[in-house]
Amino acid sequence: MPSNQTIASICSLVMNLPLALSGYALALGRAQAAWRFAHADLRRASALAAVSAAWDIFRRDAGAGDVGPAHENTAAQLLLTDDPRRDAMLLWLVDHGAPPIAEAAATIAAMVAATHRFGTTQLDLLARARDALVDAGSARERAVIDDPDVEDLPAQSLATLAVAIEGLRNDADFVEGQGSEVRHALPNGTLSHYVAAEPGGCWALNLALLTANVQPSLTLQSAGLVSRALFRNDLEADEIEPHLIERAGAAHNRTYMTLCRLDGQLSRGTDALVHLSRNSRARDAWLLVAALGACKRVNRR
Repeated sequence: MPSNQTIASICSLVMNLPLALSGYALALGRAQAAWRFAHADLRRASALAAVSAAWDIFRRDAGAGDVGPAHENTAAQLLLTDDPRRDAMLLWLVDHGAPPIAEAAATIAAMVAATHRFGTTQLDLLARARDALVDAGSARERAVIDDPDVEDLPAQSLATLAVAIEGLRNDADFVEGQGSEVRHALPNGTLSHYVAAEPGGCWALNLALLTANVQPSLTLQSAGLVSRALFRNDLEADEIEPHLIERAGAAHNRTYMTLCRLDGQLSRGTDALVHLSRNSRARDAWLLVAALGACKRVNRR
């Protein structure tokens, strides 16, 4: 478990980056304000969109997967893909996600009749990611008691995540490996091509960050706070915190922009469908289309 000195030093480093930290605090504050004043339908749609974004982030971190050439154009669509990992991600979020994320994941899981779950290897990575966050949170609580100067909210949340990353960078299953060049001998010469390294466990940490009591309160959990670059061997220690602040700020900005976009789209749908009966399902269908980008009749359960 990280020491009080470790968490305090990271908080100090984060707070010594005023420009970057102020940008992160602004992004977080806007996301919190937008979520606080969002109406019920907007919250529901935004949570659905957050789960869809989590799927995009998952595919970015864990690789495209073996979905076959017939699905190359639709593999990124949460409702249309045949990738079995989609079901596994949804069902894990149903069981472990923060309340708005779990509820949205349950809705989508019912829509696609999800059945496939993660195997023991994937569940072990997720457990290690969650343990790292819990250990970092416990260290932060002790550090706040010992040094009230680190009680600043943005510094706290970022320092917790930085400590978790620091611990997981020592785990071989989370470290991002280097790709290699493979050469094949041919009759008239050699053929070389680059083979990317197998993805590390960054995907597990990003999913673990969507569970309860991990991200700052009063806002919808943002997907993709962490990038695979933070687990590269060639990343220097003093590069971790600036990169993390930038990435986390961008994730909260995406959450805020999603709330703004969906607010306009839901309002447009309400105005267009105002003539329909109050019992019409068209409004529910439009909410799904606005949040997920697509919806088939078979999905409307």
